[in-house]
Amino acid sequence: MSIKNYFPLICAFFSCIGLKAQQQKHNMEGSSTPFCNPKLDHTPRPKGIIFRSVQGSGQKLQSSRGDASVQRHSSEQIALRAPILAKEHFKVGLSLRYSQDEFEFHNPSFLENPIHRQLEEKSLKRLSSSLYLIKTTQKKRYYIFRSSFSASGDYANSGAEGYATSFSLSPLVGWRKNDKVSFATGLHFSYRRDRKRVYPVFVYNRNFDKHWGLESTLPLYTKLRYGTLDRKNYVYAAAALKGNQFNVDIDPSLEGPTLFREISIQYTLTLEREIHDWLWCSAEVGWNNGLHFSFENENHSDFTAEQKHRSSSNLIYGLSVFIVPPRKLMH
Repeated sequence: MSIKNYFPLICAFFSCIGLKAQQQKHNMEGSSTPFCNPKLDHTPRPKGIIFRSVQGSGQKLQSSRGDASVQRHSSEQIALRAPILAKEHFKVGLSLRYSQDEFEFHNPSFLENPIHRQLEEKSLKRLSSSLYLIKTTQKKRYYIFRSSFSASGDYANSGAEGYATSFSLSPLVGWRKNDKVSFATGLHFSYRRDRKRVYPVFVYNRNFDKHWGLESTLPLYTKLRYGTLDRKNYVYAAAALKGNQFNVDIDPSLEGPTLFREISIQYTLTLEREIHDWLWCSAEVGWNNGLHFSFENENHSDFTAEQKHRSSSNLIYGLSVFIVPPRKLMH
C-alpha cells in the first residue's frame, strides 16, 4: 500500500502550518494574546485508558444460502490515548486500540449456510493506531491533522492475506468562534484494499448552556450531551455510523482473501459517572440498524453474490471503565 498519491496534500498542509508557526514566532515575544483552544468549556476530560464491552442480540440474517439468528455478538475493546507533546500552540497525541469480536448463533448445529458455522468459530481481531496533530494560533483559527492505520482479521493465515489493512488521512481547518461554538472542516482520505475514497468532514461543537451541548463529526456521528454542574455525571444521546471489515479464512476452497464487511447505524443512550477523581464508568443501551452484512471474494463473484445478507435491527448494550487525567493535572 502506497501513500504517494497523498504526499502533495500532506506537504501542502504542513507547509501551511509551518508558515503560520514562523509568523507566530515573530509575534509571540511581547504579546499577551492567548492561543485559541479548540476544546470548549463544560466538556468532559479526555479518556486515557478505556476498557469497553458491548453485546448485541436478536440480529436476523437472510441470504440465498440460508437464514440465521444471532444469539450474541460480543465486542471487547481496550484503548490507550496519550499525549506525546503538549505545548500551548502545538499538541501531538497517539492512540492505540485493540478489539475482538465473536458471533454466537441460535441452534448452530442446524445452520443451513456453512459460512455461518465458520463465522461462529472465528475470533475476529482488530489492531489500530492513530496520530493526532493540533496547531493553534493566537487568532481564532486552528489546524488538525489525523492519520490512522488498522489491521484486522481472524489471523488464521500468515502473511498479508491474514488481515485486512486500511490507512486514512484527515486534514482539517477549524475556528473557535467564541466560548460556546467551535467548528472545523476538511477532507477524509482512506485506502482500503485497493478502494480509495475521499469525502468531506465537518466538525461542530456547541454549548447551549452549562448543562447542554452538542458534539458532532459528520458524517460519522452526532451526540447531544447533558452534564451536571459538578461535572461528575454525563448523559449522551448519540447516532453513529459504524463499520467493520475483517479478512477471514472462511472457505479453504476459495482462492485469495475473503473480506467480511458489516456496516450499521447505532442509536445509543449512555450514562457516564465518576467513581473517583480519575476513574469513571459508563453504561449504554441502544439500537443497531444493520445496513450491510456480506462476505466478498474478488476471485469468486458467485460466492460474493450468494453471501450478501439482509440484516435486521437489534438491541445493543455495554459497560465501560475508563481513566481520565486528574483535575489537578488538567488545571
